[in-house]
Amino acid sequence: MPSPYCVVVPRKPLSAKQKAGRTLGSQNAERGRLTKRFFLELWDDFDKHGKQAIKACRESDPVAYIRVLASLMPKDIDLTQTADDQVRSMTDEELAALLQVTMAKLAAREKEVEAQVIETIPASAPTL
Repeated sequence: MPSPYCVVVPRKPLSAKQKAGRTLGSQNAERGRLTKRFFLELWDDFDKHGKQAIKACRESDPVAYIRVLASLMPKDIDLTQTADDQVRSMTDEELAALLQVTMAKLAAREKEVEAQVIETIPASAPTL
């Protein structure tokens, strides 16, 4: 039995004149609304399950995990201009302080990595 809140109205087929009046803009608008809904749903799902899905992918198929990471990286990274400009404008004292902070962060990260034992490559994975 149809819902009392839903009224079905039969639609007549469009005439040739009406079909010609449909613009690419209206089709793009529909596609845009669909895309927006899709990405909102995807965002909600990722917000709820993203961390667990990433962990499951990393543990079950590390090769696919690395492929995904590589596909997200830009093809070309041009850091020379901004990095050079920033470094050139720094004084010797600022450079020394930056180097000291960087070395401390690297040492802390190295200790953190050494403390973790990571087994991500299963025995059946191909070796490079």
